Amino acid sequence: MDFQEIGIYAKECFRDEPPPCACGCPFGLDVRDLVAKARKGRYGSAARAYSDAVLFPGIVSALCLSPCRNVCVREVTPGGGGAVDLRKIEQDLIAKAGRRAAVRYAIPPKTEKIAVIGAGLSGLACAWRLGSKGYRVTLYEASDRAGGSVRGSALSDDVIDADIDSLMGSINYDLRLGEHISDIAPLLAENSAVYAATGKRGADFGLLDGWDSRTLASATPGVFIGGSATLHSADPNVADVIENGLRAASAIEEFLKTGRNEGNGPLFNRPRINEKFYSLGYDFDAERPAESADGCAAEAFRCPGCNCSKCIDACTMIRHFRQNPKRIAADLGVTLLPVDEKIKHVASRMLNSCNLCGLCAAVCPVGVDTCAAMRESRNILKGNGHLPAAYHDFWMADMEFSMSEEAYLLTASDRAPARLLFFPGCQLTASLPDVVESAFAHIRRAEPGAAMLLSCCGVPADWAGEKAALAKAVAKIRAGWESLGRPMFLYACGACRKTFEKYLPEAKGILVYEWLAGQKNRPESGSEKYRNRRACVYDPCNCREDANGRSAVRQLAREAGYKIAEIASGGEKAACCGFGGQIYSANPGLVEKILLERTSASELPYITYCANCRDLFLSKEKESRHIL
Repeated sequence: MDFQEIGIYAKECFRDEPPPCACGCPFGLDVRDLVAKARKGRYGSAARAYSDAVLFPGIVSALCLSPCRNVCVREVTPGGGGAVDLRKIEQDLIAKAGRRAAVRYAIPPKTEKIAVIGAGLSGLACAWRLGSKGYRVTLYEASDRAGGSVRGSALSDDVIDADIDSLMGSINYDLRLGEHISDIAPLLAENSAVYAATGKRGADFGLLDGWDSRTLASATPGVFIGGSATLHSADPNVADVIENGLRAASAIEEFLKTGRNEGNGPLFNRPRINEKFYSLGYDFDAERPAESADGCAAEAFRCPGCNCSKCIDACTMIRHFRQNPKRIAADLGVTLLPVDEKIKHVASRMLNSCNLCGLCAAVCPVGVDTCAAMRESRNILKGNGHLPAAYHDFWMADMEFSMSEEAYLLTASDRAPARLLFFPGCQLTASLPDVVESAFAHIRRAEPGAAMLLSCCGVPADWAGEKAALAKAVAKIRAGWESLGRPMFLYACGACRKTFEKYLPEAKGILVYEWLAGQKNRPESGSEKYRNRRACVYDPCNCREDANGRSAVRQLAREAGYKIAEIASGGEKAACCGFGGQIYSANPGLVEKILLERTSASELPYITYCANCRDLFLSKEKESRHIL
């Protein structure tokens, strides 16, 4: 990644994108927010949001043909149990919260006059939207009352009148009942724009020749037509009729301001359904309340909420900062802005609080790699001199010591070349030197020509963006490895293995546990003290992709007498213990939070095969034993 790529790395992230039901709704109703409010008992707020979107809540909740049902994840996904009945939720909200009059705003009147032909739902919607913005609207209706074809439905006049009165009472407009318009030319001469919404049996005034179905504009500038007259259905959905009126109002306003009809704004550019929502893996069988506390909006609890939170659920750091990949991308872009006098490092602490474990990308359904963006951001900041030294100095000093003559050791037999090179890693050697000695002694018994290299792999420099120090460490290790005839590495640390795979790719190697599990003759494991004792194997994050290594550790643990249980944050979803990325100096509070989550994942003791995991868990009095 470079600077530009980091700014857009999350472009495929669909967190907070409209769910399928909202995309299928003519109004683009924010179903996710509506359902969340209903679940919390915020019926007034939910009803207000619904009314603001559909304008005629009583009419729409009763008559909408519910196109959202056909695309609902519960309807489409096997085992979903059928679509969420959104109309039932809407009706419950109206019954509980009641109908409220639309808010009236003191908008300065505009000079432009607009004529609307037809006081059906489409014409009323257009007139209300334009009137609420201060335009002078005259509404012409051939019959003796407003409402149009909805008057012929099974819905009572009381419901229809209540919806119309509560909406239209919030604007100033001129309603002319009993006026039949047969020619729009006089209206166009007196008005800045005309919208014809005459219904499915009304006159089209010849406007459909050259009509733009997207903007509802006719070939005559300033004249628009929509509603039932253009929806080509014997019984058009009431929601589509109303939406046409709202879209016409937007198109008219655009025409009045620019003289063009290009169709800008959300009504013209409704998002397409993102098919990824159907593969998020919803738990439709999860327990849920049979109904809300007072019996209202019970159906809301069937709605899964349809939002991707895979990385948020998996990553403690993302939750800690209350972020999502899109917001992180924006903050990183500002932090890395390559203009010295304008740099504001808004994300410096955040990007140095990332364990760089890659779990975010592993769980993301579209492969958004926040870890890679964080790593490269550190490299960029380090390169331009803006990475705070205090965040990584301790570990760089520790690495320097591990690579020094006082700590670095390459031991080999007089049998050359060596076939195996044991690389225990600096942390295991420091924490359990006797275990490292006994492990190497056993390797030597099986392979007398085996060698051992005591050193740091260089990963602290990789995490700190110290490219020169990393290259120097890898060069020293490569020289020692080549002096032995390029033997196969036996790693005790997954981080060392991954570092060499990236920066010393010509070297081959496996975890020593995989090698041990394949040996026919090895020391007896465990004792009666541990027979049938239950424990969890805690997989380090750097072994998430090493299925053979993970399996070997479990084999060794069982042979030692343990009965192994699994934890959710294991295997291919292995989460970092908190050590990765050396984040402690940048965010000690986050490390504590991570450790609490990891150590409380199971009440059972942990068997680890990462010395950092073991040491951190022990620091929190979590019983942990290294597999060796």
